[in-house]
Amino acid sequence: QSVDQITLTDQMSQIEELIQERDKFRQEVSDLQSRVQTYDDTMVDKHKVERLETKVRDLESRLELETTTKHKLESQVSRLKEQIDRLTTEKEDLNLAKLSAEEANKRVQKQLRDLREEFGDTQKRELEASQKKKELETRIEELEGEYEQNQSDLKLALKRITDLQAALEEGLDSDSDVLMSDRIVCDNDVITLVTNYVCDHHLLTEEL
Repeated sequence: QSVDQITLTDQMSQIEELIQERDKFRQEVSDLQSRVQTYDDTMVDKHKVERLETKVRDLESRLELETTTKHKLESQVSRLKEQIDRLTTEKEDLNLAKLSAEEANKRVQKQLRDLREEFGDTQKRELEASQKKKELETRIEELEGEYEQNQSDLKLALKRITDLQAALEEGLDSDSDVLMSDRIVCDNDVITLVTNYVCDHHLLTEEL
């Protein structure tokens, strides 16, 4: 009986140990299950990771593209700024040129007004000179007519003088009163003609 009791005690003790070991294993299993659950909860799906990686690469590509675009835009902005500066300078130069052209235009307009006034005065003087010329031409024609007449009269007077000289040389009778009277009248006419010719010739010379 003692042996059986010892055996039973041993068995009970073993059973107790097995129960404790079972409980320990159960606890470990529970812990492992908890850890597995936690791992499952925190574990990311592989496809999801791949999608995220693809998205990251896409974002990186977009970022690189935007960076490149940014550099291009900055370069364009720089060129545009240079163009704006150049155009601003050109605008200022054009404004100065415009002011200079306006001043030159004012001077030209003044010169044009002066020239028009001078032209008007010249036309007026030319008209007056033309009228004076016509008057002088008319007077010259009149004087030329008078001159021709005087020339004709002078030729006649000179002929009469020649005739008188011829008569004197022939020794005409000096006692003939009638002949002497005619000679005196003739001489007076000749003197008058010569005097008129000299006066008219002098007047014509002065007027010309």
